[in-house]
Amino acid sequence: MTSSVYIHIPFCNSICSYCAFTKLLSNSKNIDDYLIALEKEIKSKYQGEIIKTLYIGGGTPSVLSLEQLKKLSEIIKLFNFSEKIEFTFEVNPESIDLEKIKFLKEMGVNRISMGVESSLPKNLAYLKRNHDFNLVKEKIFLIKKYIKNINIDLIYGLKEETLVDLEKDLDNILSLDINHISTYSLMIEDNTYLKIKGEQEIDEDLDNSMYQLIIKKLTNNGFKHYEISNFSKPGYESKHNLVYWHNDTYYGFGLGASGYLDNIRYQNVNSLRKYLSGNYIENKEVLAKKENYGRPENVPTEKILLEYVSANPTGPFHIGHGRWAAMGSALANLLKFYGHEVYQEFYINDAGSQINKLGNSLKIRVKQELGENVDFPTDEIERKNYYPGDYLIPVAKKFLEEKIADVKSGADVD
Repeated sequence: MTSSVYIHIPFCNSICSYCAFTKLLSNSKNIDDYLIALEKEIKSKYQGEIIKTLYIGGGTPSVLSLEQLKKLSEIIKLFNFSEKIEFTFEVNPESIDLEKIKFLKEMGVNRISMGVESSLPKNLAYLKRNHDFNLVKEKIFLIKKYIKNINIDLIYGLKEETLVDLEKDLDNILSLDINHISTYSLMIEDNTYLKIKGEQEIDEDLDNSMYQLIIKKLTNNGFKHYEISNFSKPGYESKHNLVYWHNDTYYGFGLGASGYLDNIRYQNVNSLRKYLSGNYIENKEVLAKKENYGRPENVPTEKILLEYVSANPTGPFHIGHGRWAAMGSALANLLKFYGHEVYQEFYINDAGSQINKLGNSLKIRVKQELGENVDFPTDEIERKNYYPGDYLIPVAKKFLEEKIADVKSGADVD
Protein backbone atom coordinates (compact mmCIF):
# COMPACT_ATOMS: atom_id res chain seq x y z
CA MET A 1 0.00 0.00 0.00
CA THR A 2 1.27 3.46 -0.92
CA SER A 3 2.39 5.40 2.15
CA SER A 4 4.61 8.17 0.76
CA VAL A 5 4.05 11.48 -0.99
CA TYR A 6 6.33 13.85 -2.88
CA ILE A 7 5.07 17.40 -3.63
CA HIS A 8 7.01 19.61 -6.02
CA ILE A 9 7.08 23.38 -5.54
CA PRO A 10 8.90 24.59 -8.69
CA PHE A 11 9.38 28.26 -7.83
CA CYS A 12 12.75 29.91 -7.18
CA ASN A 13 13.95 33.47 -6.65
CA SER A 14 16.86 32.81 -9.01
CA ILE A 15 18.07 29.94 -11.19
CA CYS A 16 21.24 28.10 -10.19
CA SER A 17 23.82 27.37 -12.88
CA TYR A 18 23.60 23.57 -12.56
CA CYS A 19 19.89 22.99 -11.96
CA ALA A 20 18.05 20.69 -14.39
CA PHE A 21 14.94 20.25 -12.24
CA THR A 22 11.56 21.68 -13.21
CA LYS A 23 11.73 25.27 -11.96
CA LEU A 24 10.17 28.69 -12.53
CA LEU A 25 11.06 32.16 -11.34
CA SER A 26 8.94 33.12 -8.37
CA ASN A 27 5.76 35.04 -9.16
CA SER A 28 3.12 35.54 -6.48
CA LYS A 29 0.13 35.20 -8.83
CA ASN A 30 1.55 32.05 -10.42
CA ILE A 31 2.20 30.54 -7.00
CA ASP A 32 -1.36 31.24 -5.86
CA ASP A 33 -2.77 29.67 -9.04
CA TYR A 34 -0.37 26.73 -8.71
CA LEU A 35 -1.50 25.94 -5.17
CA ILE A 36 -5.13 25.83 -6.35
CA ALA A 37 -4.17 23.39 -9.12
CA LEU A 38 -2.07 21.33 -6.70
CA GLU A 39 -5.06 20.92 -4.39
CA LYS A 40 -7.20 19.75 -7.32
CA GLU A 41 -4.58 17.21 -8.41
CA ILE A 42 -4.29 15.74 -4.92
CA LYS A 43 -8.07 15.46 -4.60
CA SER A 44 -8.24 13.69 -7.97
CA LYS A 45 -5.60 11.05 -7.17
CA TYR A 46 -5.17 10.47 -3.45
CA GLN A 47 -6.99 7.35 -2.23
CA GLY A 48 -6.95 7.95 1.51
CA GLU A 49 -3.98 5.79 2.53
CA ILE A 50 -2.07 6.41 5.76
CA ILE A 51 0.94 8.53 4.80
CA LYS A 52 4.22 7.77 6.58
CA THR A 53 6.56 10.10 4.67
CA LEU A 54 5.89 13.46 3.03
CA TYR A 55 8.60 15.34 1.16
CA ILE A 56 8.02 18.86 -0.16
CA GLY A 57 10.84 19.75 -2.55
CA GLY A 58 11.61 21.99 -5.46
CA GLY A 59 12.52 24.39 -6.76
CA THR A 60 12.61 26.28 -3.50
CA PRO A 61 9.53 25.68 -1.31
CA SER A 62 10.76 28.26 1.21
CA VAL A 63 10.18 31.08 -1.32
CA LEU A 64 6.47 30.81 -0.55
CA SER A 65 5.15 33.67 1.54
CA LEU A 66 3.69 32.99 4.96
CA GLU A 67 0.16 33.27 3.52
CA GLN A 68 1.05 30.82 0.75
CA LEU A 69 2.53 28.42 3.30
CA LYS A 70 -0.75 28.63 5.21
CA LYS A 71 -2.58 27.65 2.00
CA LEU A 72 -0.16 24.75 1.50
CA SER A 73 -0.76 23.70 5.10
CA GLU A 74 -4.50 23.50 4.43
CA ILE A 75 -3.86 21.43 1.28
CA ILE A 76 -1.81 18.78 3.04
CA LYS A 77 -4.62 18.27 5.54
CA LEU A 78 -6.18 16.21 2.74
CA PHE A 79 -3.76 13.43 3.69
CA ASN A 80 -4.23 10.94 6.49
CA PHE A 81 -0.91 11.19 8.34
CA SER A 82 0.67 8.50 10.46
CA GLU A 83 1.41 9.59 14.02
CA LYS A 84 5.08 8.90 13.25
CA ILE A 85 5.25 10.64 9.88
CA GLU A 86 8.56 11.91 8.55
CA PHE A 87 7.74 15.31 7.04
CA THR A 88 10.62 16.92 5.12
CA PHE A 89 10.59 20.47 3.77
CA GLU A 90 13.32 21.91 1.53
CA VAL A 91 14.66 25.40 2.25
CA ASN A 92 17.37 27.75 1.03
CA PRO A 93 19.31 29.88 3.53
CA GLU A 94 18.27 33.20 1.99
CA SER A 95 14.51 32.46 1.86
CA ILE A 96 13.90 30.98 5.31
CA ASP A 97 13.36 33.15 8.38
CA LEU A 98 12.24 32.75 11.97
CA GLU A 99 8.58 33.37 11.22
CA LYS A 100 8.53 30.70 8.50
CA ILE A 101 10.46 28.24 10.68
CA LYS A 102 7.92 28.61 13.46
CA PHE A 103 5.07 28.06 11.03
CA LEU A 104 6.73 24.99 9.47
CA LYS A 105 6.95 23.53 12.96
CA GLU A 106 3.22 24.22 13.50
CA MET A 107 2.53 22.72 10.08
CA GLY A 108 4.02 19.42 11.22
CA VAL A 109 7.41 19.59 9.50
CA ASN A 110 9.94 17.55 11.50
CA ARG A 111 12.82 17.39 9.02
CA ILE A 112 14.51 20.22 7.11
CA SER A 113 16.68 19.80 4.02
CA MET A 114 18.78 22.89 3.28
CA GLY A 115 20.39 23.55 -0.08
CA VAL A 116 23.83 24.69 1.04
CA GLU A 117 25.85 23.07 -1.80
CA SER A 118 29.14 24.56 -0.61
CA SER A 119 30.65 26.75 2.09
CA LEU A 120 33.35 28.22 -0.17
CA PRO A 121 32.79 31.58 -1.91
CA LYS A 122 34.31 30.51 -5.23
CA ASN A 123 32.11 27.41 -5.38
CA LEU A 124 28.97 29.34 -4.48
CA ALA A 125 29.71 31.88 -7.20
CA TYR A 126 30.24 29.10 -9.77
CA LEU A 127 26.94 27.50 -8.79
CA LYS A 128 25.17 30.89 -8.79
CA ARG A 129 24.01 30.53 -5.21
CA ASN A 130 22.84 33.61 -3.31
CA HIS A 131 24.14 32.99 0.19
CA ASP A 132 27.38 32.69 2.11
CA PHE A 133 28.39 30.33 4.88
CA ASN A 134 27.78 32.87 7.62
CA LEU A 135 24.13 33.00 6.57
CA VAL A 136 24.00 29.19 6.60
CA LYS A 137 25.30 29.10 10.16
CA GLU A 138 22.80 31.74 11.24
CA LYS A 139 19.82 29.91 9.72
CA ILE A 140 20.88 26.46 10.97
CA PHE A 141 21.11 27.94 14.47
CA LEU A 142 17.52 29.25 14.16
CA ILE A 143 16.15 26.01 12.70
CA LYS A 144 17.67 23.91 15.48
CA LYS A 145 15.59 25.78 18.05
CA TYR A 146 12.46 24.25 16.53
CA ILE A 147 13.41 21.31 14.29
CA LYS A 148 16.35 19.04 15.13
CA ASN A 149 16.42 16.69 12.14
CA ILE A 150 18.39 18.58 9.48
CA ASN A 151 19.94 17.55 6.17
CA ILE A 152 22.41 19.60 4.16
CA ASP A 153 23.13 19.13 0.45
CA LEU A 154 26.74 19.35 -0.74
CA ILE A 155 27.83 19.50 -4.38
CA TYR A 156 31.42 18.56 -5.25
CA GLY A 157 33.45 17.97 -8.38
CA LEU A 158 33.33 21.59 -9.50
CA LYS A 159 35.66 23.16 -12.04
CA GLU A 160 39.06 23.89 -10.43
CA GLU A 161 37.96 22.38 -7.09
CA THR A 162 40.75 20.48 -5.33
CA LEU A 163 40.77 17.79 -2.68
CA VAL A 164 41.94 20.46 -0.23
CA ASP A 165 38.89 22.58 -1.13
CA LEU A 166 36.59 19.62 -0.64
CA GLU A 167 38.06 18.77 2.74
CA LYS A 168 37.56 22.37 3.85
CA ASP A 169 33.95 22.20 2.68
CA LEU A 170 33.42 18.99 4.65
CA ASP A 171 35.02 20.47 7.78
CA ASN A 172 32.75 23.50 7.58
CA ILE A 173 29.62 21.40 7.14
CA LEU A 174 30.61 19.07 9.96
CA SER A 175 31.00 22.12 12.20
CA LEU A 176 27.25 22.72 11.87
CA ASP A 177 26.59 19.54 13.88
CA ILE A 178 23.70 18.31 11.74
CA ASN A 179 22.62 14.68 11.41
CA HIS A 180 22.29 14.07 7.67
CA ILE A 181 24.42 15.04 4.66
CA SER A 182 23.62 14.40 1.00
CA THR A 183 26.56 14.66 -1.40
CA TYR A 184 26.25 15.00 -5.16
CA SER A 185 28.92 15.02 -7.82
CA LEU A 186 28.28 17.92 -10.19
CA MET A 187 26.64 16.76 -13.40
CA ILE A 188 26.65 19.11 -16.40
CA GLU A 189 23.11 18.53 -17.69
CA ASP A 190 21.18 19.75 -20.69
CA ASN A 191 19.28 23.05 -20.46
CA THR A 192 21.47 24.41 -17.67
CA TYR A 193 23.65 27.51 -17.62
CA LEU A 194 26.79 25.38 -17.23
CA LYS A 195 25.89 23.21 -20.22
CA ILE A 196 25.12 26.22 -22.39
CA LYS A 197 28.41 27.78 -21.32
CA GLY A 198 30.24 24.64 -22.49
CA GLU A 199 31.55 23.55 -19.10
CA GLN A 200 32.88 20.01 -18.74
CA GLU A 201 32.75 17.57 -15.85
CA ILE A 202 35.97 16.90 -13.95
CA ASP A 203 38.37 14.03 -14.56
CA GLU A 204 36.94 10.67 -13.47
CA ASP A 205 39.95 9.76 -11.36
CA LEU A 206 39.71 13.03 -9.42
CA ASP A 207 35.95 12.57 -9.10
CA ASN A 208 36.47 9.11 -7.63
CA SER A 209 39.17 10.41 -5.25
CA MET A 210 36.75 13.06 -4.04
CA TYR A 211 34.05 10.47 -3.47
CA GLN A 212 36.42 8.29 -1.44
CA LEU A 213 37.51 11.34 0.59
CA ILE A 214 33.87 12.10 1.41
CA ILE A 215 33.21 8.53 2.52
CA LYS A 216 36.33 8.44 4.72
CA LYS A 217 35.76 11.88 6.24
CA LEU A 218 32.10 11.43 7.05
CA THR A 219 32.29 7.86 8.30
CA ASN A 220 35.23 8.83 10.53
CA ASN A 221 32.96 11.50 12.01
CA GLY A 222 30.14 9.17 13.00
CA PHE A 223 28.07 9.16 9.81
CA LYS A 224 26.69 5.97 8.29
CA HIS A 225 26.98 5.69 4.51
CA TYR A 226 23.56 4.20 3.90
CA GLU A 227 23.03 5.15 0.25
CA ILE A 228 25.35 6.10 -2.59
CA SER A 229 24.95 9.82 -1.95
CA ASN A 230 23.58 9.89 1.59
CA PHE A 231 25.17 9.84 5.03
CA SER A 232 23.42 10.03 8.39
CA LYS A 233 24.00 9.79 12.09
CA PRO A 234 22.52 6.53 13.49
CA GLY A 235 18.74 6.66 13.45
CA TYR A 236 18.55 9.66 11.11
CA GLU A 237 18.39 7.88 7.75
CA SER A 238 15.80 9.50 5.50
CA LYS A 239 12.73 7.27 5.48
CA HIS A 240 11.51 9.00 2.34
CA ASN A 241 14.78 8.34 0.50
CA LEU A 242 14.49 4.68 1.40
CA VAL A 243 11.07 4.52 -0.24
CA TYR A 244 12.75 5.28 -3.56
CA TRP A 245 15.68 3.02 -2.78
CA HIS A 246 13.50 0.02 -2.00
CA ASN A 247 11.36 0.52 -5.11
CA ASP A 248 8.21 1.14 -3.05
CA THR A 249 5.23 2.98 -4.46
CA TYR A 250 4.67 6.70 -3.86
CA TYR A 251 2.52 9.59 -4.99
CA GLY A 252 4.12 12.44 -6.92
CA PHE A 253 2.16 15.70 -7.04
CA GLY A 254 3.00 18.97 -8.74
CA LEU A 255 4.72 20.27 -11.85
CA GLY A 256 7.32 17.81 -13.18
CA ALA A 257 6.82 15.37 -10.30
CA SER A 258 7.04 11.62 -10.87
CA GLY A 259 5.26 8.85 -9.05
CA TYR A 260 4.89 5.09 -8.93
CA LEU A 261 1.42 3.64 -8.29
CA ASP A 262 -0.20 0.28 -9.12
CA ASN A 263 2.74 -0.81 -11.26
CA ILE A 264 2.53 2.42 -13.25
CA ARG A 265 5.35 4.93 -13.31
CA TYR A 266 4.20 8.38 -14.32
CA GLN A 267 5.75 11.78 -15.00
CA ASN A 268 3.80 15.01 -14.61
CA VAL A 269 3.89 17.79 -17.19
CA ASN A 270 6.56 20.51 -17.07
CA SER A 271 4.27 23.15 -18.57
CA LEU A 272 2.64 25.44 -16.01
CA ARG A 273 -0.11 26.28 -18.51
CA LYS A 274 -1.01 22.61 -18.94
CA TYR A 275 -0.83 21.94 -15.22
CA LEU A 276 -3.09 24.86 -14.32
CA SER A 277 -5.64 23.64 -16.88
CA GLY A 278 -5.83 20.24 -15.17
CA ASN A 279 -3.63 18.25 -17.56
CA TYR A 280 -1.33 16.76 -14.94
CA ILE A 281 0.37 13.69 -16.44
CA GLU A 282 2.84 13.84 -19.32
CA ASN A 283 3.50 10.12 -19.72
CA LYS A 284 3.01 6.75 -18.07
CA GLU A 285 4.80 3.43 -18.20
CA VAL A 286 2.88 0.31 -17.26
CA LEU A 287 5.05 -2.40 -15.73
CA ALA A 288 4.16 -6.07 -15.99
CA LYS A 289 4.76 -6.53 -12.30
CA LYS A 290 6.52 -4.76 -9.46
CA GLU A 291 10.23 -5.47 -9.71
CA ASN A 292 11.72 -7.20 -6.72
CA TYR A 293 15.29 -8.29 -7.12
CA GLY A 294 16.06 -9.16 -3.54
CA ARG A 295 18.75 -11.59 -2.48
CA PRO A 296 17.46 -14.97 -1.19
CA GLU A 297 18.89 -16.20 2.08
CA ASN A 298 21.86 -18.61 2.06
CA VAL A 299 22.52 -18.31 -1.67
CA PRO A 300 26.00 -17.15 -2.75
CA THR A 301 26.04 -13.63 -4.11
CA GLU A 302 28.05 -14.61 -7.17
CA LYS A 303 25.54 -17.33 -8.04
CA ILE A 304 22.60 -14.91 -7.93
CA LEU A 305 24.39 -12.27 -9.97
CA LEU A 306 25.67 -14.74 -12.56
CA GLU A 307 22.25 -16.33 -12.98
CA TYR A 308 20.61 -12.94 -13.23
CA VAL A 309 22.94 -11.49 -15.86
CA SER A 310 22.90 -14.76 -17.80
CA ALA A 311 19.12 -14.76 -17.94
CA ASN A 312 18.88 -11.00 -18.57
CA PRO A 313 21.85 -10.04 -20.74
CA THR A 314 20.36 -6.68 -21.71
CA GLY A 315 18.38 -5.63 -18.65
CA PRO A 316 15.86 -4.67 -17.39
CA PHE A 317 18.17 -2.08 -15.88
CA HIS A 318 16.32 1.02 -17.01
CA ILE A 319 12.81 1.02 -15.58
CA GLY A 320 10.69 4.09 -16.13
CA HIS A 321 12.18 7.53 -15.70
CA GLY A 322 15.78 6.69 -14.88
CA ARG A 323 14.89 4.13 -12.20
CA TRP A 324 17.09 1.25 -11.29
CA ALA A 325 16.22 -2.05 -9.64
CA ALA A 326 18.57 -5.01 -10.08
CA MET A 327 21.50 -2.82 -11.11
CA GLY A 328 22.04 -1.50 -7.61
CA SER A 329 22.43 -4.94 -6.08
CA ALA A 330 24.62 -6.15 -8.93
CA LEU A 331 27.01 -3.20 -8.72
CA ALA A 332 27.15 -3.34 -4.93
CA ASN A 333 28.09 -7.01 -5.09
CA LEU A 334 30.80 -6.31 -7.64
CA LEU A 335 32.18 -3.59 -5.38
CA LYS A 336 32.42 -6.14 -2.60
CA PHE A 337 34.42 -8.45 -4.82
CA TYR A 338 36.86 -5.60 -5.40
CA GLY A 339 37.31 -4.95 -1.71
CA HIS A 340 35.03 -1.95 -1.23
CA GLU A 341 33.00 -1.79 1.96
CA VAL A 342 29.32 -1.61 1.08
CA TYR A 343 27.03 -0.49 3.88
CA GLN A 344 23.86 -1.99 2.43
CA GLU A 345 22.66 -3.75 -0.68
CA PHE A 346 21.83 -0.95 -3.10
CA TYR A 347 18.39 -1.70 -4.52
CA ILE A 348 18.30 1.44 -6.61
CA ASN A 349 15.19 2.66 -8.37
CA ASP A 350 15.37 6.44 -8.24
CA ALA A 351 19.03 7.26 -7.75
CA GLY A 352 19.05 9.59 -10.73
CA SER A 353 22.42 10.74 -12.01
CA GLN A 354 24.20 9.62 -8.86
CA ILE A 355 24.25 6.01 -10.08
CA ASN A 356 27.10 7.29 -12.22
CA LYS A 357 29.16 7.70 -9.06
CA LEU A 358 29.03 3.98 -8.36
CA GLY A 359 29.54 3.24 -12.03
CA ASN A 360 32.62 5.44 -12.32
CA SER A 361 34.19 3.85 -9.26
CA LEU A 362 33.61 0.42 -10.75
CA LYS A 363 34.91 1.48 -14.13
CA ILE A 364 38.25 2.39 -12.60
CA ARG A 365 38.38 -0.84 -10.60
CA VAL A 366 37.47 -3.02 -13.57
CA LYS A 367 40.29 -1.51 -15.58
CA GLN A 368 42.76 -2.05 -12.72
CA GLU A 369 41.73 -5.63 -11.96
CA LEU A 370 40.84 -7.10 -15.35
CA GLY A 371 42.59 -4.87 -17.83
CA GLU A 372 39.21 -4.20 -19.42
CA ASN A 373 38.46 -0.75 -20.79
CA VAL A 374 34.85 0.10 -20.01
CA ASP A 375 33.84 3.06 -22.12
CA PHE A 376 30.75 5.05 -21.20
CA PRO A 377 28.81 7.02 -23.84
CA THR A 378 30.21 10.29 -25.08
CA ASP A 379 28.85 13.68 -24.10
CA GLU A 380 26.78 13.73 -27.30
CA ILE A 381 24.55 11.03 -25.89
CA GLU A 382 21.84 12.46 -23.68
CA ARG A 383 22.31 11.93 -19.96
CA LYS A 384 18.93 10.28 -19.68
CA ASN A 385 20.34 7.42 -21.80
CA TYR A 386 23.56 7.12 -19.80
CA TYR A 387 23.47 3.86 -17.86
CA PRO A 388 26.80 2.57 -16.55
CA GLY A 389 25.21 -0.79 -15.82
CA ASP A 390 24.76 -1.51 -19.51
CA TYR A 391 28.54 -1.41 -19.85
CA LEU A 392 29.55 -2.92 -16.53
CA ILE A 393 27.27 -5.96 -16.39
CA PRO A 394 29.00 -7.81 -19.25
CA VAL A 395 32.33 -7.23 -17.51
CA ALA A 396 30.81 -8.33 -14.20
CA LYS A 397 29.51 -11.46 -15.86
CA LYS A 398 32.93 -12.33 -17.27
CA PHE A 399 34.58 -11.67 -13.93
CA LEU A 400 32.13 -13.87 -12.04
CA GLU A 401 32.39 -16.68 -14.58
CA GLU A 402 36.16 -16.68 -14.07
CA LYS A 403 35.77 -16.70 -10.28
CA ILE A 404 33.30 -19.56 -10.36
CA ALA A 405 35.57 -21.51 -12.73
CA ASP A 406 38.43 -20.98 -10.28
CA VAL A 407 36.30 -22.30 -7.42
CA LYS A 408 35.35 -25.41 -9.40
CA SER A 409 38.99 -26.07 -10.28
CA GLY A 410 40.06 -25.69 -6.65
CA ALA A 411 42.16 -22.59 -7.29
CA ASP A 412 42.50 -19.85 -4.72
CA VAL A 413 40.06 -16.97 -5.21
CA ASP A 414 41.12 -13.43 -4.37
